[in-house]
Amino acid sequence: MKKLVLKTALLALASVGMLSISSCEKGEELQGTFVYFNEPFEEHCQVNKEIKGYFKSSDSELPFVITGNIPSEFKPGDTVIVSAVVKCVYESVGPDVDCNFSLYKFKSVEKL
Repeated sequence: MKKLVLKTALLALASVGMLSISSCEKGEELQGTFVYFNEPFEEHCQVNKEIKGYFKSSDSELPFVITGNIPSEFKPGDTVIVSAVVKCVYESVGPDVDCNFSLYKFKSVEKL
């Protein structure tokens, strides 16, 4: 019984932490690495949007999963250092596990 209560408490704590980290309000310019996936792109399981890649900022512990239009200067398979501003298009409900994760698009992005 104690183990179940402990596991539940740890899961609740992790959920709160993940929600605070994965906030959808990211209007500032961030620098990091963009990994552009190869086609065919996978679809997000909660919304009808393709997952194009992810953006890992030095300011965030978790990467931003990216959808939307990617500028033509980027090619599928690229891994590049970029400066970007992201906007949330789908905010996850609950902890970021399995297919329940937030989805972002680039408001602006440029290679460094």
